Amino acid sequence: MNNVMDQIISERKSLNFSFRIILDDGSELTLDTIAEITHYDENGNPLIVTGVNYDITERKKAEEIKQALWRKKKNLQRNYQL
Repeated sequence: MNNVMDQIISERKSLNFSFRIILDDGSELTLDTIAEITHYDENGNPLIVTGVNYDITERKKAEEIKQALWRKKKNLQRNYQL
């Protein structure tokens, strides 16, 4: 996470990234984050970073299932070509 903050500060732009967290109960969530520096002090140093986290866990699971089905379809097509 420190590398992400360093990138936001050095590039002075918004940043969009995804990451996984593990909850106390052991379950995993995948979050998508959009963040940007919204306030600077008089010397141009960042004061406030504002961001939003979106839970994209179900979307990521659906994408993984879709990719697995696509690979399975391709393998079946390759194995059963006449």
